[in-house]
Amino acid sequence: MRTRTCLEVFCQYKTGANDEVFVAGQVVNISRGGLRILSCQRMEPGTPFRIGIADGNDGLFTLLMARVVYIAPAPGGQWFVGCTFTPKLREEILVWMQSIGREE
Repeated sequence: MRTRTCLEVFCQYKTGANDEVFVAGQVVNISRGGLRILSCQRMEPGTPFRIGIADGNDGLFTLLMARVVYIAPAPGGQWFVGCTFTPKLREEILVWMQSIGREE
């Protein structure tokens, strides 16, 4: 079951030329299996990437692994990026992410 949230994240992946790309985005919904990110940059389906989530104001962050499943146009020239977690998200991580998203 997906839940709506509002959570700022950054994504990091490598291109075919082995260049690292950093993309900021906003998680709009999440489940243990995946999430949907609103991003200003298109990411191709099948792309594996890391998602960084800030752990409060102390400068620490959590990294999660995911893979792009689909891409869809969003308003304002942005993109909805549908992702699956690899591996599936633990329940306590999901609860933590949902609680951060409610605070914003």
